[in-house]
Parts: sequence; structure tokens; C-alpha cells
Amino acid sequence: MILQLKYFLYVYYAFLVVWFLFFLISIYHILKFGFKNFTTFFMTFIFIGFALILLFISFNFIIPIDWKVGISIFSDIFKSNPIF
Repeated sequence: MILQLKYFLYVYYAFLVVWFLFFLISIYHILKFGFKNFTTFFMTFIFIGFALILLFISFNFIIPIDWKVGISIFSDIFKSNPIF
């Protein structure tokens, strides 16, 4: 059985969508229910900046991968392998 690497990329994209939704919810809660002062806005920008840095790093890790390559799983499970 051959598993394509692109399926892992699709899982990563799904994770990013869920992460982005939680990101928007957290930004909303910070701005809606936080104190309206400089510290709240400063911490919001730090939060957004840190999130963008993490996205940049993760994209730099996945760019050089060839996503068309397949991984062979359980290829030798039915072949007889003598012990001796």
C-alpha cells in the first residue's frame, strides 16, 4: 500500500483552518472583553506577531518537501521471510 505525502499536507491545511478559527475567536475575546488600554493592544499585536512568525517557520519547513512522493506501508507483510 502506498500512501501519498500530499494527504499529510491536506491534514496540515485542515489544522491551519481550525487554528485560524481559534485565532480569530481569541483575538475577538481579547479585544471585546479585555481592558481598553495600551497593554491590551500591545499584547494583541505581540500575539499576532508570534502567530505570524510560527506560520512563517512552518511554511519554510514544508516548502522543500516533494509532496508527490509516496510512502510504502506494509509492503513486505505478506512475503515470507525465513528466519535462518
